[in-house]
Amino acid sequence: MFMTLLLNFFLVQNLLWDDNFFNVSRMTLNGSVTEIDKMPEEIYGKWAIHSTLLDASYPDDYRETTDDIWIFSRIGDYLTLTNPITTATATINIDEVVDNRARFSRESNKLLKREKETVQIAINENTFSGIDTFIIEKYKNGKLILKDVVKYKVEGFKISGNNVF
Repeated sequence: MFMTLLLNFFLVQNLLWDDNFFNVSRMTLNGSVTEIDKMPEEIYGKWAIHSTLLDASYPDDYRETTDDIWIFSRIGDYLTLTNPITTATATINIDEVVDNRARFSRESNKLLKREKETVQIAINENTFSGIDTFIIEKYKNGKLILKDVVKYKVEGFKISGNNVF
């Protein structure tokens, strides 16, 4: 047993004098803050949403006002938006967050239709307001036949919760 202790002592002493041992402490730790880390915590939970049509190339194709429920959840590094009324769920790209303002988007690409939605909001505790912009492109035989830009004013009122997992 004495020999084992003595051997361990010499091993530790050699490690302390080994240049490679000290290089470990010189390693650089890399990390970053993603946009989701900047999202105001108030955004997470269930919201009542009221939307009013502001502009559209074909306004007769859209409802003048809509009422929805949006649920914002964070799971790891992803923001998910769920609408329990329509049962739609999408993972949202967070484009920019500055203070209490956020811009996020989603895209849907299908054979005959491409849709990009970008939402810009300012969050104030239990409310938010902003603009929800849709760019809708319809295709036939691989060619663009219609493009519409639709803008809604959105107002959100917090119903409940804080869904961060």
